[in-house]
Parts: sequence; structure tokens; C-alpha cells
Amino acid sequence: MADGEATNFAFGMLLKPAKAKLYEYSYEQNRQFRSSTGSQQVPGLPDQQFSSFALAQSERLFADEMHLPAEMLIASNGALDEEAQQLKATTAAELITFEGRSDKLALRVGSSSSVSGEGLGSRHITTESFGKYRIISLTHYVDAAGNYRNTFVAIPQFLDVPPQHPGYRPPQGAPELAEVIDDADPQKLGRLRVRYQWPVATPQEAETDWIRLLTPYSGDGKGQLFKPEVGSQVLVGYQGGLAEQPFVLGNLFHAQNKQGASYSPSQNNLKGIQTAGGNKFVMMDTPRQQTILISNSNNKGT
Repeated sequence: MADGEATNFAFGMLLKPAKAKLYEYSYEQNRQFRSSTGSQQVPGLPDQQFSSFALAQSERLFADEMHLPAEMLIASNGALDEEAQQLKATTAAELITFEGRSDKLALRVGSSSSVSGEGLGSRHITTESFGKYRIISLTHYVDAAGNYRNTFVAIPQFLDVPPQHPGYRPPQGAPELAEVIDDADPQKLGRLRVRYQWPVATPQEAETDWIRLLTPYSGDGKGQLFKPEVGSQVLVGYQGGLAEQPFVLGNLFHAQNKQGASYSPSQNNLKGIQTAGGNKFVMMDTPRQQTILISNSNNKGT
């Protein structure tokens, strides 16, 4: 019975891993954030006997906690707690399966119904309450004779979120080309601003805020300082695959080098560093003629 009207339905439970620890890091605060689904309270869940039972049994059966990175940019433990609570609620929604069919025209997606039925277990013949459920999917059918029927899927009403779609995968940012447009980081963190090669109406629409630069060696009062020049081409990656956390992976060569330099020396016997101002440190590895050259734009070699 749904709201006092006869309805055919199937009710079921499933068990799945439900315990998780979430983590994230903020470089601007140099802080690590931690949260877990076990410490979160989902409003209304304790009053739902079936959902609470299925979740408790899932946590008991799958005792090991998953370790999951945050799926969004996190700047506080409170924000990560909210994501952990959302994950717990979504998991709880997936543990109860409620599907039915009826000929009731009044059913609507988003509407809720009180459900009861006989035979909650083979030895029960009295009417039992299954609780309240909200319809999240409704399919209509009309046959050639004009007869109407529908099928529906519902979740416990207390949940604010639907079950996660089986095919859902968090979006993953792929590396992209960009051009450096600014290197004067106001916070002195060695960051850059870049412009992507996106087909947008104005260049400003493809510009980033300040983003970090990957370097082989860095630290407090030590490190390697080689920031890409403004106007140079770089490859941008994404920490954790999140578009909200881009960082510069490094420079890339391209065909239009202003100085006409060759980056493919014979036998790969040339290694070196040259700054935009012309300061050079060059190592030649020609057999039996190895040399090191240190010079500047004034052609003063050492």
C-alpha cells in the first residue's frame, strides 16, 4: 500500500563498503585536512530502521576504511566534514532498493508516499510500515487500448541526496597547453598566471588565477629557481585530477623560438642553461674534448 492505495512494489537491501576517510591539502595554509564518514551524523537516519540497519551491517562487514581524496577544493575541515556527510548519505541511499508499479496518475517525481504491506518476513501477516519514500524515477506506459501504468524507483524520504549513479566517475582534468602571462606573484610563492588555448570570446576568459609551479627542488630558504618566462609555453596538470587545482608541469619547446636556437644537438652532447638575459652555463660532452663554458650576453666567457 502507498498512501492507502494498492501498489505492487519490491523492497530490498544490499551491503557495500561504506566506511571512508577523506583527505585534502591546502598549500596556501600548508595544512592537511582529514575527515571520516564514521564521525558524521546524517539527519533522519537513526529514525529509519531499514537504512540504519543496512548501513550498520555494511560497516561491520566491510570494516576497513577506504581512503578517498576530496572531490572538490577544500579550505577547511568543516568543508571536508560536509563532503564526508554527503558521501555517507549517498551510500545510505544506495543500500535500500525500492521499486514498484502502479496505475496511479497522481505519482510525480519528487513526491513522497507512506508505504506499508503485509508479509514483512515469511511469518508476518500483519501490516507493517516500510516508512516514507520519495520517487526519484518514474516511467509511464500507455498501450494501444489506452490503458495506463507506470513503474517507479524511490528512496527513503529523509535523504536529501539520491543514490550515486552506477556509471558516475569523478571528472578528471587532463594536461593542457597554456601561455605564461604573469610571474609577479603577490604572495611570493613562485606562482604563475597562465592563459589556456581555449576557443573563448575574449582572452581573459581563458586566464587563471595564481597557480603553483612544479620544480625539482624547493624548500624553506633553499631550492632551484627557474620560473618560466612570460610568453613561454607550458603544460598545466591538475592535482588529484581537480580542475580547481591546476599547476604548471614545465615548459615545452615549439617551432617559433625567438633566438632561433637548436634543441637537438648532434649526438646529444650539449647540456646547458641559458637565461633570458643571455647568461649561460654550457657543458660539451664531445669525447676527449669535454668543456664547460660560463658566459654572459656581453660575450665575456670564463
